[in-house]
Amino acid sequence: MMRTSVLWVATLSSVLGLASCGLGDASEDLDAVVCQTSIAITGTFTPGTKPADFPTEPLDPNSCWPVGKWSFTVTKTDNPEGAPKECAAVTFESKYDFDVVRVAVDPVTKAETPSYDGFDKVTYLTAPTANTRSKISQGGSGSCAGIFEIFTADGKTIYNLHPALNPLTNTLTGNGEVVTYEANQWKPPT
Repeated sequence: MMRTSVLWVATLSSVLGLASCGLGDASEDLDAVVCQTSIAITGTFTPGTKPADFPTEPLDPNSCWPVGKWSFTVTKTDNPEGAPKECAAVTFESKYDFDVVRVAVDPVTKAETPSYDGFDKVTYLTAPTANTRSKISQGGSGSCAGIFEIFTADGKTIYNLHPALNPLTNTLTGNGEVVTYEANQWKPPT
């Protein structure tokens, strides 16, 4: 009985070991990183117009109000990791501009109207047709934390930008990274 158990465990280990080996070559690996570099973010925030349903009493001092124009520049903070040719191809815009509005969507007409209780709609003004993903969340003490992902036309390079809004000074600071992959990383929203 003991010998059968040991044989069974050895067989199972061999099968699992083979199963854990990847099939295909590295060019099929969607996560194969070619180049990665870190960046720092600095910029300014210009508050937008408040919608008609905006509360007359002050907001909770810990709440985030991101509506307005987020405008910032990036600088490389490290030497890129990866192939020199691919890393040399990474370029930066002179400025990154995003417009944030809070809108509500009419369930019947699908029309968008400014609303305090709506959702944040982010538009990348620097290149409005670029594939992007974005999210803004509360950072605490009234600050807002943004995540803006910009994909190159071929989808292989992602600018992953993380600006943070200081509401007392209307300044943006933060960090991020630029990562180039072997394969297209853009997946359209469903």
